[in-house]
Amino acid sequence: MRIAIGPYGGGSGISTYTSELCKALATIQNDLDITLLTWQGIDYPDAKFPTLTLPKNAFLGMSDYTGGPFAKVFGATRVVRQKMKDFDLVHFPDSTYGAFIRHPRLVLTTWGYFSWRLLPRWYAERFGFPVNIPGTVAAIEFMAMNTLALRTASAIVSLLPLRYLPKRHIRKNLLYIPPPLAPSETSISSSSQDESDTRTENADIVFIFGSRDLSIKGKGAQLAIDAFTKLILRDKTRAVLFMVGEGKDALSVPNTVRDNVIFTGFLDRRDYLR
Repeated sequence: MRIAIGPYGGGSGISTYTSELCKALATIQNDLDITLLTWQGIDYPDAKFPTLTLPKNAFLGMSDYTGGPFAKVFGATRVVRQKMKDFDLVHFPDSTYGAFIRHPRLVLTTWGYFSWRLLPRWYAERFGFPVNIPGTVAAIEFMAMNTLALRTASAIVSLLPLRYLPKRHIRKNLLYIPPPLAPSETSISSSSQDESDTRTENADIVFIFGSRDLSIKGKGAQLAIDAFTKLILRDKTRAVLFMVGEGKDALSVPNTVRDNVIFTGFLDRRDYLR
């Protein structure tokens, strides 16, 4: 079976996931022909792995605020779409590609884009509303693309529990694949777990914001804290926010919500899942 996975963009968390996924699948069976899709000019670190280089186009360099992510992803998929007919199965770790590409065996990895359904106001403010209107518009476009993608996917690898997937937007015969690690497999220390349990036991809802470097402004860590603060003070919601990643010193947390915001530092993937 010929399987295409990608495209690999280099440098991002999704690209790291894409790379690790290819390596893992390659060890399962010899009859699986795994091909990693890459863009021209982006070197893949493991030269031993088979790759298919796609010609780079102008859309890849667009900002999400210039023309919007809808135009950016649509333009990028034009090149990808031409190659997909040569494969028996296609897996897009960036699920937005599935909005514009049709394939009888399409697998998507979703990254919590549908968490907005849990608390729309927090999601909107997380992207900067009303201060950052372009960021909010971009968020809405991402949601729309993922809704379109879900309607055509044969299988979904989701970091969210099944109950959070929008039932009216998925196929009846959709295969749901939960996160690859179970909590029992994690290595988080008992002391850290006790602290987390103590601070979350009375919370109605728990949010998790993760980034390798929280100090990068484009990641929106400060916006997440500001929105969370409004949620606590204005709506009187009992909630806890976990901030996962390095760079907490660059962020400002009001004293009124300091006990509700937990900085964990950088976590390996097992502890992060736990």
